[in-house]
Amino acid sequence: MHTIQQPDSHNTVNSMINAVQKLFRRVQPLILDNVGTNDHSTKDDGSPVTRIDTQVEDTVLSSLRKQFPSVSFYGEEEGYDSPSDPMFWLIDPLDGTKSFIANVPAFTSMAILIQNGQPSVSIIFNHSTSDMFTAKKGEGAFKNNTKLDLTSTPLPNTAICKSIHKDIADSIFAEKGITCGPGPAGGGYGFTQVAEGISGARFQIKGPGYIHDYAPGALLVQEAGGINISILDEPYNYKSKDFISCHPGLADLVRQNIHTIRQLRG
Repeated sequence: MHTIQQPDSHNTVNSMINAVQKLFRRVQPLILDNVGTNDHSTKDDGSPVTRIDTQVEDTVLSSLRKQFPSVSFYGEEEGYDSPSDPMFWLIDPLDGTKSFIANVPAFTSMAILIQNGQPSVSIIFNHSTSDMFTAKKGEGAFKNNTKLDLTSTPLPNTAICKSIHKDIADSIFAEKGITCGPGPAGGGYGFTQVAEGISGARFQIKGPGYIHDYAPGALLVQEAGGINISILDEPYNYKSKDFISCHPGLADLVRQNIHTIRQLRG
Protein backbone atom coordinates (compact mmCIF):
# COMPACT_ATOMS: atom_id res chain seq x y z
CA MET A 1 0.00 0.00 0.00
CA HIS A 2 1.18 3.53 -0.73
CA THR A 3 2.85 5.11 2.27
CA ILE A 4 4.82 8.08 0.86
CA GLN A 5 2.67 11.12 1.45
CA GLN A 6 1.93 14.07 -0.77
CA PRO A 7 2.49 17.46 0.80
CA ASP A 8 -0.31 18.22 3.24
CA SER A 9 -1.47 21.33 1.41
CA HIS A 10 -4.84 22.98 1.15
CA ASN A 11 -4.85 22.55 -2.63
CA THR A 12 -4.02 18.85 -2.44
CA VAL A 13 -6.83 18.16 0.02
CA ASN A 14 -9.33 20.14 -2.06
CA SER A 15 -8.28 18.24 -5.18
CA MET A 16 -8.86 14.94 -3.40
CA ILE A 17 -12.25 16.08 -2.11
CA ASN A 18 -13.32 17.01 -5.64
CA ALA A 19 -12.04 13.69 -6.98
CA VAL A 20 -13.94 11.64 -4.39
CA GLN A 21 -17.14 13.60 -4.99
CA LYS A 22 -16.88 13.13 -8.76
CA LEU A 23 -16.28 9.40 -8.37
CA PHE A 24 -19.25 8.97 -6.05
CA ARG A 25 -21.40 10.69 -8.67
CA ARG A 26 -19.84 8.57 -11.42
CA VAL A 27 -20.85 5.30 -9.78
CA GLN A 28 -24.39 6.54 -9.01
CA PRO A 29 -25.94 5.07 -12.20
CA LEU A 30 -24.36 1.68 -11.49
CA ILE A 31 -25.79 1.69 -7.98
CA LEU A 32 -29.26 2.92 -8.91
CA ASP A 33 -29.54 0.52 -11.87
CA ASN A 34 -29.00 -2.39 -9.50
CA VAL A 35 -30.89 -1.29 -6.40
CA GLY A 36 -33.18 -4.00 -5.09
CA THR A 37 -30.89 -6.85 -6.11
CA ASN A 38 -31.03 -9.90 -3.92
CA ASP A 39 -27.84 -11.33 -5.34
CA HIS A 40 -25.60 -11.13 -2.29
CA SER A 41 -23.38 -13.15 0.00
CA THR A 42 -22.67 -12.87 3.72
CA LYS A 43 -19.35 -11.67 5.10
CA ASP A 44 -17.65 -13.05 8.20
CA ASP A 45 -19.19 -10.31 10.34
CA GLY A 46 -22.68 -11.31 9.22
CA SER A 47 -23.28 -8.30 6.98
CA PRO A 48 -24.35 -8.69 3.35
CA VAL A 49 -22.17 -7.81 0.38
CA THR A 50 -23.16 -7.58 -3.28
CA ARG A 51 -21.09 -7.48 -6.43
CA ILE A 52 -22.00 -3.78 -6.60
CA ASP A 53 -20.17 -3.11 -3.31
CA THR A 54 -17.02 -4.63 -4.78
CA GLN A 55 -17.42 -3.08 -8.23
CA VAL A 56 -17.94 0.41 -6.82
CA GLU A 57 -14.96 0.07 -4.51
CA ASP A 58 -12.71 -1.15 -7.33
CA THR A 59 -13.74 1.77 -9.53
CA VAL A 60 -13.26 4.39 -6.83
CA LEU A 61 -9.98 3.07 -5.42
CA SER A 62 -8.30 2.44 -8.79
CA SER A 63 -9.09 5.96 -9.97
CA LEU A 64 -7.99 7.66 -6.74
CA ARG A 65 -4.73 5.71 -6.62
CA LYS A 66 -3.94 6.75 -10.18
CA GLN A 67 -4.72 10.40 -9.49
CA PHE A 68 -2.90 10.53 -6.13
CA PRO A 69 -0.22 7.80 -6.27
CA SER A 70 1.55 8.91 -3.10
CA VAL A 71 -1.53 8.91 -0.86
CA SER A 72 -2.93 5.79 0.81
CA PHE A 73 -6.50 4.72 0.10
CA TYR A 74 -8.16 1.83 1.92
CA GLY A 75 -11.52 0.28 1.14
CA GLU A 76 -14.05 -1.68 3.19
CA GLU A 77 -14.21 -4.71 0.90
CA GLU A 78 -10.47 -4.85 0.31
CA GLY A 79 -9.97 -4.66 4.06
CA TYR A 80 -7.47 -2.92 6.30
CA ASP A 81 -6.07 -3.33 9.81
CA SER A 82 -4.91 -0.20 11.62
CA PRO A 83 -3.53 2.30 9.11
CA SER A 84 -0.67 4.33 10.53
CA ASP A 85 0.05 6.54 7.53
CA PRO A 86 0.32 10.27 8.30
CA MET A 87 -2.47 10.79 5.76
CA PHE A 88 -4.96 8.22 4.44
CA TRP A 89 -8.51 7.82 3.17
CA LEU A 90 -11.01 5.16 4.16
CA ILE A 91 -13.69 4.41 1.56
CA ASP A 92 -17.05 2.78 2.23
CA PRO A 93 -18.34 2.08 -1.29
CA LEU A 94 -21.91 1.22 -0.34
CA ASP A 95 -23.01 1.88 3.21
CA GLY A 96 -26.44 0.51 4.06
CA THR A 97 -26.23 -2.56 1.84
CA LYS A 98 -29.32 -4.02 3.56
CA SER A 99 -31.29 -0.96 2.49
CA PHE A 100 -29.81 -1.21 -1.01
CA ILE A 101 -30.99 -4.83 -1.28
CA ALA A 102 -34.43 -3.93 0.09
CA ASN A 103 -34.75 -0.88 -2.20
CA VAL A 104 -35.00 1.48 0.77
CA PRO A 105 -33.42 4.89 -0.09
CA ALA A 106 -30.98 4.96 2.82
CA PHE A 107 -27.79 3.74 1.15
CA THR A 108 -24.80 6.01 0.65
CA SER A 109 -21.15 6.07 -0.35
CA MET A 110 -18.79 7.46 2.30
CA ALA A 111 -15.19 8.55 2.72
CA ILE A 112 -13.09 9.89 5.57
CA LEU A 113 -9.65 11.50 5.42
CA ILE A 114 -7.41 10.98 8.45
CA GLN A 115 -4.44 13.32 8.85
CA ASN A 116 -1.93 12.97 11.64
CA GLY A 117 -4.30 10.80 13.64
CA GLN A 118 -7.31 13.09 13.33
CA PRO A 119 -10.30 13.09 10.96
CA SER A 120 -10.13 16.12 8.72
CA VAL A 121 -12.59 15.54 5.86
CA SER A 122 -15.71 13.44 5.43
CA ILE A 123 -17.90 12.91 2.40
CA ILE A 124 -21.29 11.17 2.29
CA PHE A 125 -23.26 10.88 -0.95
CA ASN A 126 -26.91 9.83 -0.88
CA HIS A 127 -27.46 8.18 -4.26
CA SER A 128 -31.26 8.22 -3.99
CA THR A 129 -31.48 11.99 -3.54
CA SER A 130 -28.19 13.07 -5.17
CA ASP A 131 -27.34 15.00 -2.00
CA MET A 132 -23.64 15.44 -1.29
CA PHE A 133 -22.66 15.99 2.34
CA THR A 134 -19.16 17.30 3.00
CA ALA A 135 -17.38 18.30 6.19
CA LYS A 136 -13.94 19.77 6.77
CA LYS A 137 -12.61 19.98 10.29
CA GLY A 138 -12.86 23.55 11.54
CA GLU A 139 -14.60 24.73 8.36
CA GLY A 140 -18.13 23.41 8.80
CA ALA A 141 -20.46 20.89 7.18
CA PHE A 142 -22.44 21.29 3.99
CA LYS A 143 -25.34 19.64 2.22
CA ASN A 144 -24.57 20.37 -1.41
CA ASN A 145 -23.75 24.10 -1.20
CA THR A 146 -25.79 24.86 1.90
CA LYS A 147 -24.03 25.10 5.26
CA LEU A 148 -25.55 23.02 8.04
CA ASP A 149 -25.92 24.73 11.40
CA LEU A 150 -27.54 22.78 14.23
CA THR A 151 -27.01 25.66 16.65
CA SER A 152 -29.80 27.55 14.88
CA THR A 153 -31.94 24.50 14.12
CA PRO A 154 -34.86 23.64 16.44
CA LEU A 155 -34.82 20.30 18.24
CA PRO A 156 -36.59 17.64 16.19
CA ASN A 157 -39.08 15.32 17.88
CA THR A 158 -37.43 12.01 16.95
CA ALA A 159 -34.13 10.23 17.52
CA ILE A 160 -32.61 7.05 16.09
CA CYS A 161 -31.97 4.02 18.26
CA LYS A 162 -32.46 0.25 18.10
CA SER A 163 -35.79 -1.17 19.21
CA ILE A 164 -34.16 -2.87 22.22
CA HIS A 165 -32.93 0.55 23.43
CA LYS A 166 -36.18 2.45 22.84
CA ASP A 167 -37.68 2.35 26.35
CA ILE A 168 -34.61 3.78 28.07
CA ALA A 169 -33.92 6.27 25.29
CA ASP A 170 -37.53 7.47 25.38
CA SER A 171 -37.39 7.94 29.15
CA ILE A 172 -34.24 10.06 28.82
CA PHE A 173 -35.60 12.30 26.08
CA ALA A 174 -39.19 12.50 27.36
CA GLU A 175 -38.72 15.96 28.88
CA LYS A 176 -37.75 17.24 25.45
CA GLY A 177 -40.76 15.64 23.77
CA ILE A 178 -38.57 13.33 21.70
CA THR A 179 -39.41 9.71 20.91
CA CYS A 180 -36.85 7.19 19.66
CA GLY A 181 -37.02 4.36 17.20
CA PRO A 182 -35.05 2.47 14.57
CA GLY A 183 -34.23 4.11 11.28
CA PRO A 184 -33.51 2.30 8.01
CA ALA A 185 -30.24 0.38 7.75
CA GLY A 186 -27.39 2.72 6.91
CA GLY A 187 -25.17 4.54 9.37
CA GLY A 188 -24.23 7.24 6.90
CA TYR A 189 -27.88 8.01 6.24
CA GLY A 190 -28.62 8.16 9.97
CA PHE A 191 -25.79 10.57 10.66
CA THR A 192 -26.94 12.89 7.86
CA GLN A 193 -30.38 12.94 9.48
CA VAL A 194 -28.79 14.22 12.69
CA ALA A 195 -26.57 16.73 10.87
CA GLU A 196 -29.61 18.15 9.06
CA GLY A 197 -31.64 18.42 12.25
CA ILE A 198 -34.20 15.84 11.12
CA SER A 199 -33.32 13.45 13.98
CA GLY A 200 -32.16 14.72 17.36
CA ALA A 201 -29.67 11.94 18.01
CA ARG A 202 -28.27 8.67 16.76
CA PHE A 203 -27.36 6.01 19.31
CA GLN A 204 -24.26 4.03 18.35
CA ILE A 205 -23.89 1.23 20.88
CA LYS A 206 -21.48 -1.70 20.62
CA GLY A 207 -21.02 -1.01 16.95
CA PRO A 208 -20.05 -4.12 14.98
CA GLY A 209 -18.59 -2.07 12.15
CA TYR A 210 -15.33 -0.29 11.49
CA ILE A 211 -13.95 3.23 11.29
CA HIS A 212 -15.38 3.79 7.81
CA ASP A 213 -18.88 3.03 9.12
CA TYR A 214 -18.96 5.70 11.83
CA ALA A 215 -16.20 8.30 11.47
CA PRO A 216 -17.52 10.03 8.32
CA GLY A 217 -20.93 10.67 9.85
CA ALA A 218 -19.56 11.65 13.23
CA LEU A 219 -17.34 14.34 11.69
CA LEU A 220 -20.27 15.61 9.63
CA VAL A 221 -22.40 15.97 12.77
CA GLN A 222 -19.57 17.66 14.66
CA GLU A 223 -18.93 20.20 11.93
CA ALA A 224 -22.65 20.88 11.66
CA GLY A 225 -22.55 22.01 15.29
CA GLY A 226 -23.59 18.71 16.85
CA ILE A 227 -21.87 16.76 19.61
CA ASN A 228 -20.37 13.26 19.71
CA ILE A 229 -20.48 11.89 23.26
CA SER A 230 -18.65 8.70 24.19
CA ILE A 231 -20.74 6.14 26.05
CA LEU A 232 -17.62 4.61 27.56
CA ASP A 233 -15.47 6.21 30.24
CA GLU A 234 -13.14 7.80 27.69
CA PRO A 235 -13.30 10.77 25.31
CA TYR A 236 -14.85 10.28 21.89
CA ASN A 237 -12.32 9.69 19.08
CA TYR A 238 -12.70 8.71 15.44
CA LYS A 239 -12.19 5.02 16.26
CA SER A 240 -15.05 5.00 18.78
CA LYS A 241 -17.88 2.50 18.31
CA ASP A 242 -19.89 3.45 21.42
CA PHE A 243 -21.15 7.02 21.24
CA ILE A 244 -24.15 9.23 20.67
CA SER A 245 -24.19 11.87 17.97
CA CYS A 246 -26.72 14.51 18.89
CA HIS A 247 -28.14 17.98 18.44
CA PRO A 248 -26.32 20.44 20.76
CA GLY A 249 -29.60 21.00 22.59
CA LEU A 250 -29.48 17.40 23.81
CA ALA A 251 -25.82 17.22 24.80
CA ASP A 252 -26.28 18.12 28.49
CA LEU A 253 -29.17 15.69 28.84
CA VAL A 254 -27.13 12.88 27.30
CA ARG A 255 -24.16 13.59 29.57
CA GLN A 256 -26.39 13.68 32.66
CA ASN A 257 -27.74 10.24 31.78
CA ILE A 258 -24.55 8.65 30.48
CA HIS A 259 -24.47 6.00 33.23
CA THR A 260 -27.99 4.90 32.33
CA ILE A 261 -27.13 4.89 28.63
CA ARG A 262 -24.04 2.83 29.36
CA GLN A 263 -26.31 0.07 30.68
CA LEU A 264 -27.65 -0.39 27.17
CA ARG A 265 -24.38 -2.07 26.27
CA GLY A 266 -25.55 -5.10 28.27
